[in-house]
Formats: sequence, C-alpha cells, structure tokens
Amino acid sequence: MSKKKVVLVLLVLIAAVAGYLWKSGRFEPRFRLQVFQTPDGWGFEIAQRGRPFIYQPIIPTIPGKRGFSSEEGARKTGELMIKKLEESNNPPEISVEELRELGIPEAAQAP
Repeated sequence: MSKKKVVLVLLVLIAAVAGYLWKSGRFEPRFRLQVFQTPDGWGFEIAQRGRPFIYQPIIPTIPGKRGFSSEEGARKTGELMIKKLEESNNPPEISVEELRELGIPEAAQAP
C-alpha cells in the first residue's frame, strides 16, 4: 500500500472514532448546570452526560419551599453541587453553613 493510502485510511479511522465519541457524549462535560427562573424565584438543574440528574427548584436544606432570590445564588449552589459530585459518587449534600458561605441571603435566617 502506498504512503498516501495509509495516511488516508488512518485519517478515516480517526474521523470515525472522533464521530463515535462525539455522538456518544464523551466530549461533553460530565455535568452541566442550567439555571432557570421559577414562579418563586430561581432554581437549577444539573444534567449528567446530557440527561437530567438533579432538578432543584427550591433552596436545599432551608425550611419551606422557596426558590433562590437571585440567579447568582442558584448558580453558585449548583456549581458547588457539581464540585461535590465530581469529588464523590455519593449524592451531594449542602449544609446551611455552606449556603451562608456562598452568600445566599435566605440562609442567614435559617436555624
């Protein structure tokens, strides 16, 4: 086989493997955060490899069913959850203290 044919075959194989990996989602980040507005404020959803994984329309660990008062608060909390997911296979838990550290105003009044 000539050198040109070998190079062509290798390029076709590389393209096929790259196409397979792209379609299977392996080039996608493992977790993706989407912040959304709700009637009660803001919430977030975390997708794992393109599939919904965590849907959080309310503030976790805070008594009552209230959304985040700001998009930024929902985003920071979602980012912390993703960080915890990447560090462990266990479902992440967020404490009131962590919400306070993130500057979530609703956590200031929580017990």
